[in-house]
Amino acid sequence: MCIPPSSNRNQQRHAQVRPRGGRARQNCPLPRLVRLTVAGATQLQGSEYGEVVDNDCVITVTATTEPDTPQVWANLNWSLGDANDQNNAVRVDRLAVGTRRLTVTLANGQEGSRTLHVDITLVDLTDLAFQLPVQLAGTRRWKAYESDGSARVIATTSPPQPNVYQQLRWDSGAAVMGQAQEHDVALRPARDAAITVTLGNVCEKSLVATVHICTWPALHIQRELFDSLDVLNDGVADFANLFDKMWIEGRPNPAVNTPAANCQSILWYTAGGTISVAPRFRVTTHPTDTESLYVAGQAAVGGVTMRWVSAAVDVAPGAGFVTVPQIAADMALPAGVRCEDAFTIDWYFTNQDNSAWINAGSTQHILYVGLQAPTENRAYWTLLDASCRNAVGQTTENGFVPAAFAALTGTTGDGNGLRRKGDGVRTSYYLQGVNTSGSQVEPSVYSTRGILSRPDGTGRCGGWADLMKHMLRLHGVTGYSLWLIRGADPNAADMTKRFLVKNCAFNGAGTSNAAPYTHLGDQTQNECVKQAGLAGQGKTNPEFDFGDHVVVWHNNIIYDPSYGVHGYADVLTYENAAIDGLGTAQRGMYQWAFAGTPQFIALDTSPGYVEHATDGGATWGEIAVQYGTNADTLEQAPENRGVLTFMNMYPTPVDGLVYVPRAIASAAGFSMLTGHWV
Repeated sequence: MCIPPSSNRNQQRHAQVRPRGGRARQNCPLPRLVRLTVAGATQLQGSEYGEVVDNDCVITVTATTEPDTPQVWANLNWSLGDANDQNNAVRVDRLAVGTRRLTVTLANGQEGSRTLHVDITLVDLTDLAFQLPVQLAGTRRWKAYESDGSARVIATTSPPQPNVYQQLRWDSGAAVMGQAQEHDVALRPARDAAITVTLGNVCEKSLVATVHICTWPALHIQRELFDSLDVLNDGVADFANLFDKMWIEGRPNPAVNTPAANCQSILWYTAGGTISVAPRFRVTTHPTDTESLYVAGQAAVGGVTMRWVSAAVDVAPGAGFVTVPQIAADMALPAGVRCEDAFTIDWYFTNQDNSAWINAGSTQHILYVGLQAPTENRAYWTLLDASCRNAVGQTTENGFVPAAFAALTGTTGDGNGLRRKGDGVRTSYYLQGVNTSGSQVEPSVYSTRGILSRPDGTGRCGGWADLMKHMLRLHGVTGYSLWLIRGADPNAADMTKRFLVKNCAFNGAGTSNAAPYTHLGDQTQNECVKQAGLAGQGKTNPEFDFGDHVVVWHNNIIYDPSYGVHGYADVLTYENAAIDGLGTAQRGMYQWAFAGTPQFIALDTSPGYVEHATDGGATWGEIAVQYGTNADTLEQAPENRGVLTFMNMYPTPVDGLVYVPRAIASAAGFSMLTGHWV
């Protein structure tokens, strides 16, 4: 008997057909396959369904029949899947990507049987990755650095097709136009930025990628430690205090009356040498993680560009400073003396991928470069400055010495004088005239130290010679002291024998009876009259009457630092340029004030002469010919008034000294003074 569905029973009551000649029979509808219902997948269009591969989820396809009874379901034939116990539904696994067609047929062999199908397309979300060079440990983690840009993240699907990309859902980031599988994540502010993409609806698959956005450190130069040679300050208050070879952020530049310990250091190197420096940087922006970077400095000297490049340096998140070990410049200093008032080093550090340099500030220094390796290992600032500043570019000793000496040629006369760098005091020569202390109790006027530290800044000739030699030794140059006296034996120097520095005027024949001296030095007598003369360091009219004098000799040239004059090839040339006459203190000295300065002069003076010793074995003529003159001129010279000749009895002078007038002796190449190395 046919049991129709309840919904059709009333209709079927009226649809009975009575056959001819017999009793009526029932007219039941034919079983048929009505539809397929898909669960666990999303309908794409028509009979096409799609979902994401997921082994934890299944797709169920259920057939609906009429009548929808187990008897009918038993005749269903499924093309794939695992049928349930009643055979009206199958479970389709979601383990493989691709499109599969599932068909079901109602197998009753009667008219009205049909086959239905659904197409199930399975896709997969396989990866989510940032386009960044640094991937961190862990699942889908990358590292980037804070910037105004963005990092792109790309989802990978299987199959990689636009219709699959369109099914992706993103929880953050900015979509990339025309690229549904790509999003951009802003790289500011620093943070851990996670972005999630999801594929599927009924049973979703999501992947998360994280970009660890870090702050890159920023540095600013805070300190530099150099391997400079030692430089000492000078002046009264801070004399001989060492500059610390450091530049420290915020300290003032070296200046007058600024202690060496409180200012930026003077730098001193030798031409051809290499500058090494250990920089320290302030961390102005702290990194998120410990980062490794490089620092570099760059400077130019004399057309040579030198660089300092460090090894990798770590900067920790909490670091306040980063100290870099000493770095040597890649180029040596060029040949020649240098004086750089604003030697500038520009500092940099690398960005996060070492592709560019970021400015880390600049430092300025006073840099002196000496001619060659010094033989004086500590330089007073004043002398280092004076010698380098005046000899810039010199590459040889013979060029350097006169160029450096120029520091002492424009500093003579009142109101001038080489100004000390430490305290601004102008140095001088015999500033107080004869009252300039010269006792062994206070020997400072005889040394470099004294001239550069005394409150008055003055010195005598020995001190100025020492100062010049000290200045030369800073450049590896040797100068020699030449002691000028009247006499051939330095061990028997007679300080009563005087000589007069220019200018003096000898008027008339003179009335001195202390032969061979001709003129009285008593300034009231108007015979040998002191006049404004050769100016000394910082003093127009220093003391001018001396028993000795010290000059400096280099390369057969005499330099007189006391008076700032040079260029003399021998003692005779020097005395002709600088000395006006001789004197003796045997009868005393005359003291008075000249131009307001205490002076003294020997009481007996002369325009000058050369002593010629004779033992009586030569005639006046024989002596005279040695000096290019004749016997009468020599014998009748005023200087020889005290020589007993006994000309009427003997043709030769008595044993003793013959005095050759200066003009005659000088023309013949004889000097009044003798030089001795000391």
